[in-house]
This record gives sequence, C-alpha cells and structure tokens, in this order.
Amino acid sequence: MFYERILNYTSKGEKNPINKMYLQEIKLKWNKFQKAVEKENVKNEELVKLLNSFTESLKQKKYRFSPHTKRGFKKNSLIFNPDYLKDLISFFLKKTGILDKKGIIWGFYPFSINVGFDPPNIGDMENDPKFHCDASPKFVQLIQKVDIQCRTSGKRNFHKYTLNLPLIVFHIFKELNREDFVTAKFYASMGKETFSKSKHLIITETLAPKFIPFVQESSIDKVFIMRRSHTQKKEKPLGLDVINALQNTIIDFLAAKENKSQKSVQTGIIG
Repeated sequence: MFYERILNYTSKGEKNPINKMYLQEIKLKWNKFQKAVEKENVKNEELVKLLNSFTESLKQKKYRFSPHTKRGFKKNSLIFNPDYLKDLISFFLKKTGILDKKGIIWGFYPFSINVGFDPPNIGDMENDPKFHCDASPKFVQLIQKVDIQCRTSGKRNFHKYTLNLPLIVFHIFKELNREDFVTAKFYASMGKETFSKSKHLIITETLAPKFIPFVQESSIDKVFIMRRSHTQKKEKPLGLDVINALQNTIIDFLAAKENKSQKSVQTGIIG
C-alpha cells in the first residue's frame, strides 16, 4: 500500500529513537484502515470514519517537529502527504475488477507521450520507419499496456513497441493551488493527446485560499475537494459524499458513462 511504503521508508532512514517510536504508533493506527479494506463487504462509511480518525491523530502536537526537543516531524515530512487517498483509490479500483484484466497496470508510472513516426530520413523509410514515443513524468494512474508492431509494406520484419496508454490519471494534492492546477492541466492535455478517452482527476484535501479551479474547457475532467474547504477556513473532515462521488466517477469512467455533478467547493466536486 502507498502509505505503508512511506512509513517504512521514513522509519528506515529515521535515527531519532523517539521518532521511531512515533512512526510505530502511526503505523499501528494506519493498520486499522488496512485491515478494514480487506473485509469483503466493508462500507464507505466505515472507511471514511477510519480515515478521519487517522488524519486527525496526525495533528497531535508531539508529531510536529520541535526545535527545542529535536523530536517530531517537519511540515514537509512524507508522513503528512495525502498518500492515504491513493490507498482509498486502490480499494475502489480493486472492487471494479479492472485490475484483473490483461495489460492493466496500477501505480506510480509514466504514460507514453509524443507518439508517432520519426524516421531519420523521410525519403528512406523502407529500412527504418522508426516509430517513436517519449515518457511523461510519473503519476498515480491506471494504465493499459499495449504492444504494437509495424513494418514498411512489402518488408518481412516487424518492429515491436510497447505503449502505456493512460486510462485514469490521478493528480493528488494536499492543498491545490493555481500553479499545481496549471501543471496538472498541461499533463492532462498531453495524456489526452496520447489517448483521447483518458480521464484526468484532481484529488485534493483542500484548496489554496481564494482559489477555485476552472475545469471547463480544460483537459481536467473533475476536481474532488475531499474536505470541501479552503485552507484559510477551519479544516473539515473528509466528506463521505465526496468519497462516494469519487468512487461512482471511477465506475462510470470505466463503463464509459457520463456523470454530471454540481460545481462548487461546498459539494467538494467541480467538473
């Protein structure tokens, strides 16, 4: 699981014995969620309750770095990243059965970009038509791997290539600001150039103060604001309705259905 890997990585590099103890405490609390998603008929209500309890526990003062005691974790520590949301998405994808299909990959990977032919000489494509593709930065995404073969007509030998087609790309943030949104739109546009039916979702805990993303006429399909708030306001708990909407959107995308939603920060869904 994504968040468990963060805890293991952080613990491995931690030298402070008190912090190691804190990480063990956090891991025990996280295990409650891990055990819950292994249940056959676990409800989203239970998962949201566990996640809210877990994220609230991370706010304890002792976990925040103190320059006086040299204990705790700095604000930019990986343990405060919203990687738990990736584990929640993993749970939703697993329930759809999509992860059992051939060529499907789920995780932190690049997708193929700049796909096309790029021969060294257009007057001599006979020997080397040279199909070409680059790789995007890595994103948390659902990928369909496709093997393709091509040859110049009349030739016997094929050239084989593998493409990573982005199916659903998740751009995940703790606090979405304008710069992050512009960057996500840029890569979403590249993803749709590779595979026009790909879907690109932004999942964020909160929005930066006074910022509301404009999704219309962009390559971003939906924005989910899990806590339905801006950061200058009191942080709200994770919303069950937003998480249900995220799950339903994933299901609809995989079934090629369109799910229209209200567009506001209050609903936690824009798009």
